[in-house]
Amino acid sequence: MAAALHLLPDAADPLETILDQLPGGEPYTHRTAVVLPSARALAGLSMRLAAHGQGTAVSAGPYLFTLDDFIIRALLPDGRAFPGDFDRLSSLHCALRDCRAELHPLFKGAERDFLEDFLSFSAVGDRVLRFFDEVTAECVPFEEVRRHSAYTDFQAHVDILERIHARYHEVLELRGFTDRSRFKTTGKVDPVFASRFEQVFLGISGFLTRTEIRILKELCNLTNLRVILSHEGPFPAQYRELLDALELQASPLPVTVPSIAVPRIEEFPDPVSQAAFVEWAISDCLSAGIAEHRIAIVLPDEGFVETLSAVIGRDRLNIAMGLEMSRSLSVQLLRLFHTLFVERTPDGFATEGLLNLASHPLIKNIRDGAGSTARAELRELRRCMAEELRLRLTPRHLAKRFPFLHREISMMEERIWSAESLAVLCRNLLLHYRDIDHRLHPDFLKKIRANRDEGSARDRLTDLLAETNLADLSDPGPTVPLHRFSMILSRLQQARYPAVNRSGGIHVIGLLETRSLRFEAVIMPDVNEGYLPRRSEKDLFLNTSVRRSLALPSPEDREALFGIYFRQVLAGAHRSYLSYVRSPDRPLRSRYLEEFLLSHPHSGGPADFTPDSVRVRVVGGAKAQPVLRSEPVPKDAFTLGKLAGMTFSPSSIRQYLECPYRFFLEKVCGLRETPWPSDELPGWLKGEVFHAAVKSLYESCPHEELFRDSATHFRFLSDQVNRVARNWDPYRLIPVQVFALRTWIEKLKAFSENEVSLFRDGWRIVGLEQEVSAELGSGYRIKGKIDRLDQRDGWTRIVDYKTGALPMRKACRLSTARPGFTGIQLPVYALLASASGLNRADRIEGLYFYDLRDTFGLVNRFDEFIPGQAKSYLGEFEGFLETILDEIHDPKGSFRHAENPATCTYCPFDLVCRVHESGAAS
Repeated sequence: MAAALHLLPDAADPLETILDQLPGGEPYTHRTAVVLPSARALAGLSMRLAAHGQGTAVSAGPYLFTLDDFIIRALLPDGRAFPGDFDRLSSLHCALRDCRAELHPLFKGAERDFLEDFLSFSAVGDRVLRFFDEVTAECVPFEEVRRHSAYTDFQAHVDILERIHARYHEVLELRGFTDRSRFKTTGKVDPVFASRFEQVFLGISGFLTRTEIRILKELCNLTNLRVILSHEGPFPAQYRELLDALELQASPLPVTVPSIAVPRIEEFPDPVSQAAFVEWAISDCLSAGIAEHRIAIVLPDEGFVETLSAVIGRDRLNIAMGLEMSRSLSVQLLRLFHTLFVERTPDGFATEGLLNLASHPLIKNIRDGAGSTARAELRELRRCMAEELRLRLTPRHLAKRFPFLHREISMMEERIWSAESLAVLCRNLLLHYRDIDHRLHPDFLKKIRANRDEGSARDRLTDLLAETNLADLSDPGPTVPLHRFSMILSRLQQARYPAVNRSGGIHVIGLLETRSLRFEAVIMPDVNEGYLPRRSEKDLFLNTSVRRSLALPSPEDREALFGIYFRQVLAGAHRSYLSYVRSPDRPLRSRYLEEFLLSHPHSGGPADFTPDSVRVRVVGGAKAQPVLRSEPVPKDAFTLGKLAGMTFSPSSIRQYLECPYRFFLEKVCGLRETPWPSDELPGWLKGEVFHAAVKSLYESCPHEELFRDSATHFRFLSDQVNRVARNWDPYRLIPVQVFALRTWIEKLKAFSENEVSLFRDGWRIVGLEQEVSAELGSGYRIKGKIDRLDQRDGWTRIVDYKTGALPMRKACRLSTARPGFTGIQLPVYALLASASGLNRADRIEGLYFYDLRDTFGLVNRFDEFIPGQAKSYLGEFEGFLETILDEIHDPKGSFRHAENPATCTYCPFDLVCRVHESGAAS
């Protein structure tokens, strides 16, 4: 038996190399094992095996293992189970309490808090366990640590840590566990397992521990080990240790190496702006014929996942790091119960908390055979809140008026307060969800199970509660039951559930998960220091000098390793797109990016990329013009192509008039406005609900009955608004929005009075939500949707509903010098209505805003529009509009910043533009 090393260039694909080397046909492939560093790499190899006609079943293809799984399976079992994360923390907590008298010098008096509170202990416990795992895996005895720490303050702590370590393993053994790291260190290689394979292909990316090297060395005596290593340049010390132990000599393999792709690199002033760049990069890859599953978005920062999901759509993503548990229905329900109990006072339960709980889908869809359904009680609870906002219900009143809700709360309360330990509480919560599932409406339960995200989250929740349920954690001292509940919630809030691992979809992956993988296209945002490489967490026990003397990997070694991963994933890609953030609260761009630019100089060299004034720079290819933050943006071929296929709306033209640069960001780059959190109803949401309600009302109700009097009109209108609003999540899920809506509906009484008055004056509604479009003389496509058309005696009024502020009168004057004329929406509607034959221009009586914020009546701001002379006005306006559109499409033109600094005050893209930092707009 022997070992062989096959050294690959960084750009070569390790999985393709392994496929080329695999023996073909039965019975050879199933006598082969392939070991890779991660489950994601195994999934990639499985796909390629299927494409090559070799299945992944034992009878048809090679055995596939992750490295950790292979090491564990290669050792003889000792009859004990491996502890879960919670069991490990619980056992360490018990060991620390047993060694309590010695902890003061080790933790400088801070041990009291986490010994009494398991929740605050978790972070410290994780770091202690990492220390134990490392010294065990690297075969470093405590005596060696003590000797190398002789000249540091740490020497006095080693004895304490050694005793804690010994006690920790004693506690595990008493509970029937064996620690995974100790098992690998002390375990003996199983010759029967090793002899099952004629050869083992081992794909290595990253450093191996001395324990892993020792086990692999023993396996070399039992099977043929072929090591596939991707690396260029001098070997790090950890690689040399592996090669020396296995007595390996490198032998090159014939592989196809793609040419290094010239990356596109962009700088942004805030993180969210990068999402549009990622979306554009995906489109660029797809247009080049690259399949979605061959595209990887590599995220140094996992916090970017939710932004990508919102911009790109979760169905298109295959997310390696999983999704947050806190967004699942199950965890939300636990959080609502927790809030309800925490906020309870002697006066009873807060009605807002009760309404939130009653509105939750898992409660609302419970079947209740006692007569009072969950939905009926929800309606009654809303009515109670309308009568008295600060109402609090005592348990007695709750039981009398809301028996169903009272029963649900009482069951949960009993399960929390009767739990004498954390394990029992977890068991009770599992029972709680089992009960709910039994009582849910079958159709709704089917929807939950069919939903990929919700189903995965519930499975993960069950696993986490079951794991904690098995942990033998005795609470130190008198622990409040709600505190135990808080501990569970805290753990669930930080947990993630796996995204569905599909064969298709764009990979969203961390840099560590790219080991042994190569993609045709790589997109990487957040390439900043502190993100790539990540800031090294200060070691709680070993400083850098001690690490070096013990030959343990230092933070510098780890960072260098991530630099290797960075180079490899870029080197193997045909296309690569990188971005970083340059802002006062962010570190500089990553050192890896600097090294990459220095080692891959392109046109003009990397020096051209470095000026602080540069906003966007394309490295390589035709030399690009740098875009200065405060200078106009020139139009390239991509921009002109995007403009050529664009259909313009009144809002997009107004946006260009106010700020051409914002038009560029939104319409060309595709940036989306980030909504600001607010307790008030946003104008657009009120507008959407109002439009739908009025359209439904006026199309379904006879006008003679509807306009009989303002009270009747208001009654019908308020019913429609409430009906429409019930289908919108903000009104359905957030109680405070219900009351904001009710307040606004009261103001609509003035609207009803105005409507009845108009009807009595002879005006009739002849069009609602009327879509119109036309082409101007130069072929520019314009479209719009007219909110309303009113007619009387052959004359037409064009009406636009406004829930926000109305344009100023001077902004509605065509004679106003640019960019002051921004009230162009109604003139565009009039022009489109005339051009499309909807009505004659000379029969337009006026252009009106319907003010739905203050007066709730019609407002005319267009002084220059005179009935009977509309044809002349619209001809002049059409000339003005064509001038604007010619300017937008002019290839020699550019996108300027707003000329009026006041325009920037509330702009959602001020962080992207940052023109205010240069003093004034250009």
